[in-house]
Amino acid sequence: MSNAKPGKKFNVFTLTQLALFSAIIVILTVVPYTGYISYGIISITTIHIPVIIGSILLGPVCGGILGLVMGITSLLRAWYMPGSPLEQIIFMNPLVSILPRIIVGIVAALVFIGIMKLSKGKTAVSAGIAAAAGALTNTILVLTMMNLLYAEELTSTFGKTIQTIFNSIFSINGLFEIVGAAVISIPIVLALLKAKKRMRLQ
Repeated sequence: MSNAKPGKKFNVFTLTQLALFSAIIVILTVVPYTGYISYGIISITTIHIPVIIGSILLGPVCGGILGLVMGITSLLRAWYMPGSPLEQIIFMNPLVSILPRIIVGIVAALVFIGIMKLSKGKTAVSAGIAAAAGALTNTILVLTMMNLLYAEELTSTFGKTIQTIFNSIFSINGLFEIVGAAVISIPIVLALLKAKKRMRLQ
């Protein structure tokens, strides 16, 4: 495993991987119903998955960079391809669209490193827990920032009772995202780490 550590210069291979994951994030942003799957107020996000996988493989520094890429694409999407007027208002704020996503990448990487040490190298378990932690971080931080910064807009749009229902739906969506991130990330991380190992042996 070749996690990029703070203070080390990124080699060409690491930069290539970082560029590849960044490209995947951009593609999932612009292709409908891939990175953001929305039906009315129900919205499930999958775009955090390449952020999480890249963070696990490349470490917290690259994880933060990938989270930044996700956040910037989310901000641009709010400008040019909003799913709803409310989404446009909320995600045009970098504190909602960018900051939580940077933290997602860092958390996923650090959790993976920590669990790998505790589990004595059990990669599948570590990747699953890290993916779940990253997705949970995304849901909690975005929902928290939305309610802190846009409580009035949410109430005026939905009403107090409907706002509570909206938050509940968002939380349920988050649960699906957590499970999905873990299920998808584990086999991909294992396959990519295996491929890296083979490349080193050649």
